[in-house]
Amino acid sequence: MSIHAKSEKLKYFPQALDFDDFDYPRKPVDDIIKIGIISDCSRPRKNIANQLIAAKLISHELENVEVHTKNLQQHHGRFAQRIGLDLYNSKMNDSHDSFLDWMSTFHLGLEVSYTEAFNYQAAEYMLMGIPVVVGPTVDWAHSVNIVPSPDSPVQIASRGVYLSRKSNHNASQEYAERALRTNNFLVNKAVDEVLSGK
Repeated sequence: MSIHAKSEKLKYFPQALDFDDFDYPRKPVDDIIKIGIISDCSRPRKNIANQLIAAKLISHELENVEVHTKNLQQHHGRFAQRIGLDLYNSKMNDSHDSFLDWMSTFHLGLEVSYTEAFNYQAAEYMLMGIPVVVGPTVDWAHSVNIVPSPDSPVQIASRGVYLSRKSNHNASQEYAERALRTNNFLVNKAVDEVLSGK
């Protein structure tokens, strides 16, 4: 668990990730830049409004941008309309395999929450070779992916534009492996705590 998440005394039982059978290579459509904002949009700490503003700012910098969300709340949809952001909101309730196949078509992921002990979707993006912007609590990620202030749509957008324009995403695999090591540590630690009765 990250230092920031520990300081907020978050308790959770981590889910183990199986990266050995992970076969979802990056396959974005070349002429459209698809940005994914696919956190649990019902939770306020997921920082959806700032990420929607950041996506709008990114669309001013890059051409042919589509912003894709999953199960977006109505008030977030109305907010996106007010700022002039067109959204593709999937009501997907399919299998995790279908979800990952959909994710693999993105160019960029925004996963900039206020509190995240471990971000599974960020790890999955990285394993696919898709650049992802994260908040400071995801301390296993490469520093280039981390925005210091989740409150700043400008910082999120700036990092997103930078990562979108980078042609080489080979470092993603390295940080996906780092995510796996972190995840294994968290799972083992949680199992030890359960077995020791903590």
